[in-house]
Amino acid sequence: MMKKIKFIALLITTLAVFASCDLDTSPSLQLDGENLTDGDVESLTLGSLAFMKEDNGVMRAFHYVGEFGGDNISLSGTTSDPLMYIYNYKRIKTSVRIGYLWSFGYRTIISVNGTIERIQEGESTEKDYLLGENLYLRAYHYFLLVNAFGQPYVNNPTQNLGVPIKLTTSMEDFPARSTVAEVYDQIIKDLEKAVELMTIQPGSITQPKDNAYASKEVAEALLSRVYLYMENWQKAEEYATRVINSGRYNLLTESKYTNYAVPNPKENEETIFAVRINKDDKKYAAGYMLGSMYTKIDGKGWGEMYPSHPYLMLLDRFPQDLRQTYIDKQKAESGGYWFIYPKSDNSGYTTVPVQKNGNNYTIINAGDYGSPDVQSEVYRGGNRYYILDSSNNRIYGRVEEQCQLRNGYPMYYMNKLALQDNLGDLYSPVVSRLAEMYLNRAEARYHLNNIDGALEDVNVIRTRAKIPTWTRSASPSAGQITIPDDYPVLDVILDERRMELAFEAHRRMDIYRNRKNLDRNYPGGHITSGGPRTLTYDSPEIVEFIPEAEIQAYPNPDLLIQNP
Repeated sequence: MMKKIKFIALLITTLAVFASCDLDTSPSLQLDGENLTDGDVESLTLGSLAFMKEDNGVMRAFHYVGEFGGDNISLSGTTSDPLMYIYNYKRIKTSVRIGYLWSFGYRTIISVNGTIERIQEGESTEKDYLLGENLYLRAYHYFLLVNAFGQPYVNNPTQNLGVPIKLTTSMEDFPARSTVAEVYDQIIKDLEKAVELMTIQPGSITQPKDNAYASKEVAEALLSRVYLYMENWQKAEEYATRVINSGRYNLLTESKYTNYAVPNPKENEETIFAVRINKDDKKYAAGYMLGSMYTKIDGKGWGEMYPSHPYLMLLDRFPQDLRQTYIDKQKAESGGYWFIYPKSDNSGYTTVPVQKNGNNYTIINAGDYGSPDVQSEVYRGGNRYYILDSSNNRIYGRVEEQCQLRNGYPMYYMNKLALQDNLGDLYSPVVSRLAEMYLNRAEARYHLNNIDGALEDVNVIRTRAKIPTWTRSASPSAGQITIPDDYPVLDVILDERRMELAFEAHRRMDIYRNRKNLDRNYPGGHITSGGPRTLTYDSPEIVEFIPEAEIQAYPNPDLLIQNP
């Protein structure tokens, strides 16, 4: 009985927060659904959106799961922040960060449920549109939760547990955990209904909102990703194509692309949906922005999480790649260049000072090496550097200007998630953008045996990045590269996805849903803290623990089974 009282108290708190979302505590919240005006429903919807802007809400918490659990990043040492348990896969049942993801996820879901319960479909086109917005928000939050607390869909989804599906605000509704497949079914149901409700008919006075709000295309973009995760290739391609052909979005180019985060999101033609944060929001004032771990600007931020060595090796195949501009290497005052590569045990880096001579590099003190020259070879269409040890074995690495160090790690700041309105680490988290649609479709087309169509989509992204495009022809045209025989086309697609969507919380899921192992054999705090170096896609460790406090507070803990 005490457990139920405790849980109800938590639920009442959630509902109280929900009720207070209206700026003036609108009396409409006490009215029956049929008495709500369009404006009342919009206020409720804005209240649910506001939860996504909370300092430690779902956007920050899931970013830690989706990005810090991947292989694009490397922590420069250790940190006292509980994100460490996510980063090094040393799960604990009392993780504050994971607790935020669960609590804010369900807080928003219950808030949305309250709005949905108050809307009668068909009352007005405006209310129907707002109902669609709320269905999208519910689907999106269940998508985040099931990907954090459940195994990938590709791993026995009808048996593995996902999360409880709560579709009401009832204090008597304490559902058991549904399977991963059941959660995905609910996500699709909500999104497909959202698409229907937010489809604007010709002549309607209702107009599409900007990209800080849900729309038909926003729901279709998420459907493309959901179906991609489910390996429903036809549907993934279909919904990606719908968004691409909608005419509402355009890929940014040149300086607009390299400064992607600088304009306010509503001015960004590529962004499909973003959680808009403005300089006056308390989240920015408190310094809890996503980019704060990646960079330090004007004294704000920590600048402790850097791009990983494997990610930089991938990007460095083509030095002219515009995506290089997101990496802000903190150059050493002493100047000079070095050849840098991981130590044999990946506990850190070995740096070898080199002299730049035109386009060539020479080891300054070459006595211990088989050759004084830094050499290069063609690798997967691009170039990679190596030196020879005393036994003439190749050591692969990177050549760059010498950098400042933090705990022995080169300081590679990353500004992709910062500088909105040219204000430090201000950033509005991007949920969906047009580039993802091309990459979703490329992957789907590959599995549908439309290889040329897949490469066409990949090449759209590569052309924008100013790097050569791929072809299967043995006689490539100018600006093209023939795909090497030892480079599988699927890897071509996934590597492009990795480079393009880096640091946007896709990577962890992209690894595991493709049944690939996480390879953490590179320098970083995960090594020095004793974290795992490899994880399989079906490992129990890739699923977060449900917060123990939530299980203890559940009226029937047997319904909220803990993950192994």
